[in-house]
Amino acid sequence: MYSLDIKTIIVLLAVGQLLSGVLFVAYMYGKQRETCINLFLASKVLECSAWVLILFRGIIHDLFSILLANYFLVIGMTFSIIAFLSLIERYNHTIRRIYIGLVVSFIVIFNLIYFSYNVESSRVLLISIYTVTLWSFPIAKLLTERNASALKRVFAVLYGLALLVFLVRALAVFEFGESMKLLADNYFNVAAFLSLYTVMLIGSMGFILLAKEKADMKLIIEATYDQMTGILNRASFIKSVNVALSLCARKGRPVSLLLMDIDNFKMINDTHGHQIGDIVLKEFALKIKEQLRNYDIFGRYGGEEFLILLPETDCNPAVEIADRLRLATEQNQLNINEEISFTISIGGVSIIPDQETSFETLFDESDIALYRAKEKGKNRVEFYR
Repeated sequence: MYSLDIKTIIVLLAVGQLLSGVLFVAYMYGKQRETCINLFLASKVLECSAWVLILFRGIIHDLFSILLANYFLVIGMTFSIIAFLSLIERYNHTIRRIYIGLVVSFIVIFNLIYFSYNVESSRVLLISIYTVTLWSFPIAKLLTERNASALKRVFAVLYGLALLVFLVRALAVFEFGESMKLLADNYFNVAAFLSLYTVMLIGSMGFILLAKEKADMKLIIEATYDQMTGILNRASFIKSVNVALSLCARKGRPVSLLLMDIDNFKMINDTHGHQIGDIVLKEFALKIKEQLRNYDIFGRYGGEEFLILLPETDCNPAVEIADRLRLATEQNQLNINEEISFTISIGGVSIIPDQETSFETLFDESDIALYRAKEKGKNRVEFYR
């Protein structure tokens, strides 16, 4: 006789699902709840209900302790997976159709088994196979995702190891048949239920941690990037520039700073409205970003002013880059209800920085050059001399 029997583990599973749901509600209290959060909580309710029904097998009717319990288990598991995929932004209509198809096929096959010859080992085999099948896609997605965080990879590996036990259990059911009944005390069942308990813990803690990681990343993005244009905001741009200046100073390499201003932007706002003005800013940022090298630093300084730092770039190539950007902007026409075109003026400065060189100095000098470009008729490039 095992010191830890199956029913004890089932009680732990039911209590664990209930408590994880309660803890998650407490964690999310006062926060904005997305659809994936509601799905995750619904999965905890369904899975907890399923284990309670299974625990009363032999006391209540089999329609509840077998049929309804297994429906709840698979649907709850599916809700949990959909919530997880939504959280990591990998859920779409195709995946939705696939999982609906899997759940429907499970219910149909399970009903055929239950109402035809009702062999328990067949039901156990089916649920084991479906558990592995349902979780295989999200685990594979995380393991193959190039930019997955360490947390996501650890989550996927732990889930994968737990599901391996389910795969072994499915093979054991196929091999040993009726001796692998759900509540039978044997090594395979104990291992499988302990794996379920592990999956429950990993799933609950992992979902909370991933939700927090996503929220933290959102805060970082909001603090780093300009919300309208998607490029660096002023504070993040200055921080990145200071790092680049320090690096170029150590190497003795040149840098160039370009300060760009959209000509007559107030007239665009006054004529076409601020909504069109916002679209102009977004399209301009996108167009400029396409022209830059992957190591150039691009940010919005404020209003219609934008900055570009060109590392390891001296005056002549910087002038060529600036004029190419000016020309690309001039030739770019936006079709928003009506055709809108605009130009930019650019002021630049090129130096070989030392450890005393600051962003403020470069900005002031490029601002002087920009003022000169405006004075000379706009839509032109001027460099500080």
